[in-house]
Amino acid sequence: MPENNTLRLRAPEPADLDALYLLENDTSLWQFGNTTTPLSRFALRDFIERCSESVFDTRQLRLVIERKVDAQLIGTIDLYDFDSQHRRAGVGVCIDGRFQCQGYATGALEILKSYCFEILNLHQIYAFVPEKNLPSLSLFRRCGFVQSGVLTDWLIRRNVVENVVVLQCIEAAEGN
Repeated sequence: MPENNTLRLRAPEPADLDALYLLENDTSLWQFGNTTTPLSRFALRDFIERCSESVFDTRQLRLVIERKVDAQLIGTIDLYDFDSQHRRAGVGVCIDGRFQCQGYATGALEILKSYCFEILNLHQIYAFVPEKNLPSLSLFRRCGFVQSGVLTDWLIRRNVVENVVVLQCIEAAEGN
């Protein structure tokens, strides 16, 4: 399993259903992603059952971020739009509010980077971050992501438009 001294990234288990249900249906987090409707326990249970399918088949991968000391689920980290031909994938991180600002997102993203480059053989991972989400922009930059563009008026929430920053982390070629 991908891990460091304090965190482990693992596949979701049936026992995670209640914690994932609360996390997915926390409307305060919806502004940072594309979620606009609540998820049922049934839909989450079905999703968990399908998590054993290969990222190469489903083009996505959701991992639970777990604290090793007490096996506490503290969030999720995702790969989406996985493209094996061009060796890239998008990345999303969601940390339960009780565990934010404690370095867990940074640790999880560093573990995921290693997993992507060393195990999945990706060349790059990228993120789309709302321009006003300064904590998330800081996280990705701290983890070696570099801004490569801005998508103007990309998000519209309550008739307010917002730009999205495109960040990329490209694996350094050997010998460079």
